[in-house]
Amino acid sequence: MAKFDTVASVRDGPVDMAVGAIENPWHYRSAGWRVAVDTVADYRPWPEEGAGPVIPLAVSTWDPIDTDSVVFELDSAAVAIWNDTASAARGLRLDALTEGVRLQASGLRLFLTTRPSSNPDTLLDLLVQARYRTFVYEPVLEAPESGFRVGGVPAWRTVFDMDFPAALEGPPELCEKLGCPLVLEPQMVNAASLSLKTTQAPGAFRPSEDLRLELREVLEPDRLPKSPLGQSVAGLFGVNFPPEVFGDSAGVRVEIPIGPYVSDLIAAKTNPELEVASSIALLSAFEPLSLPFGTFEGPGAGDGPKIRLVLTVGKGVQIR
Repeated sequence: MAKFDTVASVRDGPVDMAVGAIENPWHYRSAGWRVAVDTVADYRPWPEEGAGPVIPLAVSTWDPIDTDSVVFELDSAAVAIWNDTASAARGLRLDALTEGVRLQASGLRLFLTTRPSSNPDTLLDLLVQARYRTFVYEPVLEAPESGFRVGGVPAWRTVFDMDFPAALEGPPELCEKLGCPLVLEPQMVNAASLSLKTTQAPGAFRPSEDLRLELREVLEPDRLPKSPLGQSVAGLFGVNFPPEVFGDSAGVRVEIPIGPYVSDLIAAKTNPELEVASSIALLSAFEPLSLPFGTFEGPGAGDGPKIRLVLTVGKGVQIR
């Protein structure tokens, strides 16, 4: 029996599925679509891409309207394939035969009705839990030519270099009111946020649940992509984004608050003793959590990332 997360799965109607016994040794941590074993001392591709070939065992149909599980009926000959507990080839491949679906399995169980040889008049019901689960897929996505991604497995991250100005030279309305250049001071910042425009993620990688993102300081930019990250600059748990902003409602602007961080950046311009990282990384708050990721307009786009500032500019108060 395979149980599915009906919220995280993407489907439209019943899904035809199949199970088959894996015939070749494989390693659950390193196996992928093309490779069965990829460790330091061993590298073995699958004889057939997609974790194959397999010995066909059963087919069934899952209808998410009726249940969150699908059941496959197996005979004793099928179960006997897994008798050798020392075999590195022991395993089961679960396939979705219906095109255009993404299913997230939340549990796999084998229910056995067996008759012990020592007491043939007795039937025993046994439950066997799946020990490991590995998800393989194709193709592995290349980095986008425009825009950027955050989250997924392996986890995508985006780094911003914050070349924050010491003074503002515009817009014209500001200069008319207060004169330019307007030297920025930390106490002027009422609020600041990183403003991003969402785009529609590829179908198979589109979030179906909330995506939580955060911003962290990049402590050693010269060591990217291996740089350690510092504390969060967007609150303790980051910001939650609903899945629709990367789907049917894509193209909206979303904001991540960074007011205290921007104030520190401004203060560091005039205080060399204040060390503030000038690079920040946008990443998933939990890595790697699930295959879907968020997508955004890139810096080269007309509606790319922006810093939104809310300032209060006041003259000093004199008392006499």
